Amino acid sequence: MKFFAYLVVINILLLSATCKNSTPSVNEAEFQILGELEGCGTDSIRLFAWSGIDLQPVMTVALGEAKEGKSKFMMKGERLENGLYFLGKDQRAVRPFPFYQENNLRVEGHCDSLTTLRFVDNELDADYQDMMSKSNQMNQEFRSVIGQYRSARNNPDKIAELDGKMGDLDKRKLAYYEEIKGKNPFLGKVLGLNTYLSYQANKGDYENEGTYFAENFFKYTDLSDPAFNRFPQLLQSAQSYAQTLASVGIPSEKQREYIEKQMSKIPQGSTAAQSFLLGISLGYSKSKEEANLVHFAQQYLEKYTGQNQQLEQMLNQNIRKAKKMMVGVEAPEIALNTPEGKVKTLSSLRGKVVLVDFWASWCGPCRRENPNVVRAYNKYKSKGFEIFGVSLDQKEDRWLKAIEKDGLTWPHVSDLKGWGSSAAKDYGVSSIPQTFLLDREGKIIAKNLRGPALEAKLKEVL
Repeated sequence: MKFFAYLVVINILLLSATCKNSTPSVNEAEFQILGELEGCGTDSIRLFAWSGIDLQPVMTVALGEAKEGKSKFMMKGERLENGLYFLGKDQRAVRPFPFYQENNLRVEGHCDSLTTLRFVDNELDADYQDMMSKSNQMNQEFRSVIGQYRSARNNPDKIAELDGKMGDLDKRKLAYYEEIKGKNPFLGKVLGLNTYLSYQANKGDYENEGTYFAENFFKYTDLSDPAFNRFPQLLQSAQSYAQTLASVGIPSEKQREYIEKQMSKIPQGSTAAQSFLLGISLGYSKSKEEANLVHFAQQYLEKYTGQNQQLEQMLNQNIRKAKKMMVGVEAPEIALNTPEGKVKTLSSLRGKVVLVDFWASWCGPCRRENPNVVRAYNKYKSKGFEIFGVSLDQKEDRWLKAIEKDGLTWPHVSDLKGWGSSAAKDYGVSSIPQTFLLDREGKIIAKNLRGPALEAKLKEVL
């Protein structure tokens, strides 16, 4: 399961840190888990629950002395809150299972493969495993069709065919969600978090896909439900939400509005609220939206500092890096060789509005964008506009041929180290084309402007 793999990564990251006040609470009724495991020796077994940022042990019991190769154990206590729980020796290898008003559970398996423990005669667990498998299959089909849309953008007949496919898939997804919710409302909550219907088949009056996504990603999720306190998937969903919002052309301030609207539905001070805010912070750490990363990561640290030192160090490091490249700050200096072998500095262009353009001869999207950049340059260079091309090429001849072929008549520099470019590292460039527009004092005023957006901004500035 995708979320389970993500959970393992999160727990490896945070395993060595110390958490405070994060042991999950329990309800008053009793429950018990009876287990029979092979190949365990003198190990202990633990029951874990989601704390908001990682897994924390609820109960630890020693395995009984092995008889005929099998060790038995019994966990007994007050009944747990409804949610997703985990059995294992430690956070690195656990078996997730749903808990919903049960009193007695039986488990069998082998200590060498605790992630595949079997819950005996447990219909809820069987339904959960089957549901997640079917949901993942439909989401994989969704991603496949989206990929086909990209390839068919200039083929109206193919797009019409794909519209039909997507519409059929959405009907199946919605029907399955309604079926599961009717059969077991608890599993319906889990599936709702994984149910998103396409813009292509449901656009209605929405002007663009970004707005549709922002308003419909959590359509089938009641974020106020306390069951989400025990769902690690909530963190992953929040991360996906922020990461996608940052990539669909929605202004930063509007992104915040959408996120804060979702956050307002979650009870403040709850484990779910912490999970959601952390997920948003992690999602923005993988985007180019530095302002929103700083905004939400600082918000997280203000509320939860002191719970996990390693996580807090990571967020603080992300904040420091983001602040270096935010709109309004002075762009880092670049001093690299020109095609003639002379050092050219970015600061030498002070007094002009400068577009720092990261590109490469081998980058298809860069080359396709170059005519737009040339047009903007020719239109505004007489008004104080300059371009500073920073190539991530490794072969000088290809770099120079691309400059000549595309008619790029502005200053160019490169250290010919590809992705190892010192300038790319300083600017946090991990994909190209990527641009930074600087004012006459060398401060960043906009990023990643292309085509008409670049010309509109230049018209405004100049």
